[in-house]
Amino acid sequence: MSSAQSEPGNLRWLLIAGATLGLAIFVFWVGGLIASARDAAQPPRVIELPLVEVTDVRSVPSLYHVVEEGFHRARAQIDVVPEISGKVVEVADQLEPGGRFAAGELLFRIDPRTFEAQLAQAQADVAAAQSEVSRARAESERQARLEDIGAAAKSRREQASANLAAARARLGQAQAALISAEKRVEDTAITAPFDAAVISENVALGRFVQPGQSAATIYDTGAGEIILGLLPSDAQAVRRAIEREEGPAAVTVTPSRASASQGTLQGTIKRFGGAVDSRSRTVPVIIEVPGAFALNAEIFANDFVSVELPAAAEGALFAVPNGALREERYVWSLNDENELHAVAVQQLERYGDETIIQSTEDLTDLRVITTALTEESEGLKVEVATDDPDVIASGETAQ
Repeated sequence: MSSAQSEPGNLRWLLIAGATLGLAIFVFWVGGLIASARDAAQPPRVIELPLVEVTDVRSVPSLYHVVEEGFHRARAQIDVVPEISGKVVEVADQLEPGGRFAAGELLFRIDPRTFEAQLAQAQADVAAAQSEVSRARAESERQARLEDIGAAAKSRREQASANLAAARARLGQAQAALISAEKRVEDTAITAPFDAAVISENVALGRFVQPGQSAATIYDTGAGEIILGLLPSDAQAVRRAIEREEGPAAVTVTPSRASASQGTLQGTIKRFGGAVDSRSRTVPVIIEVPGAFALNAEIFANDFVSVELPAAAEGALFAVPNGALREERYVWSLNDENELHAVAVQQLERYGDETIIQSTEDLTDLRVITTALTEESEGLKVEVATDDPDVIASGETAQ
C-alpha cells in the first residue's frame, strides 16, 4: 500500500480516539455535577453524642448516721456453780432453757441437814466460848483487886489476864466457825444473782453436785450490751454528734442480715474504748440496750445486730441520686462544654433513692449525670436531655 493511501486511514483513527476521549471527559464532568447536586440536597451529617440526664448536687445538714454490725450479748452471763457438795433436794420448775428468774429467786436447793447440824454445833461452841470469856474476865478482875490490896501476888493477876486473852481468842475462833457454818447453810440455797434467763441446765432432784461443777448457765436480762468496732473517722464523727446532744446519744438496734432477731430497740452509747484495736484498727464502742431481753422483746442474746449511730460531719454534706454514684467512690460532673469530669467522693449513708456524700472538692452548684452510659471516660462530651423532643431525638440513649 502506498503512503498516500494510508494517511486518510490514520487520520480517521485519530479522530475516533479524540472523540472517545472527549466523550469520556464529558461523562465524568456530568457525573461530578450530579454528585455535587445530590450532596447539596442532603442535610449535613450530625455527630451524635451520648444523651444523659443531669441533676444538681443538693446540700444537706451535716448530721447523718453511721451503721455498723455488732454482737449483742447480755451484760453478764455466768455459770451457776455450787460452793458446797451435796444432794439436790429441790429444783425450781422454771429452771430449764428459756426459764426466767427474779433476782434472789431460788434456782435449786442442796440438802441442808448436815450443814444445819454443823451450824448448831458452831452456835453451841460460841456460847461456850462466851461463857469462858465471862469467867476469865471475872477472875482477871478479882485478881487485879486482890493485887491492889496486897492480898495476891502479881503473878496470879498476870496469869488471870493471860487466861482471859486465851478465852477471847477461842471465842474469836468459835465465832469464825459460826460464820462459816452460816455461810454453808446459805449456800445450800442457790439463787439468781440478778434478773436472769436460763440458757442451759444440768441439775435434777437427787443428783449429787459439788464445787466446780456447772449446774446451769444464765444471763442477765436487765440490759444488753453491744461491742462495735468503728473506723477512727466514724468514731470521731460519732463523738462530734454526741457533743451536740444534750444527754446520752441514742442509737437504734435492728436485726442484721445474719440475725435471728426481728425487733427494733433503742439504746445509748455507754463508752468509747481508750485504744485502737491493733489488728482491726478500729475503735471499740460499747452500746447499752436497756430492757433488751424483756419477755416481749424480739432481740435475742448472743446474736448479730445492726446499730445506727448519730454522726456529724466536719465539713459540708451533699445528696445525690443513687444512680449518680459510681463504684461508691466518685461521680461524673459536667463542665460548661458538657464534658465529663470524675469527682472523688466519700459515701456516708443512703436514704431511699439518695446517697449522702462528702468530698474534698466544693460540690456546690455541681451538675452530675444520673445516666449510666455504655462507655464513660474523662473528657467525654455528652448531650444533656431536655424536654424538647427534637433535641432528644438527636441524642443517643444509654445502653
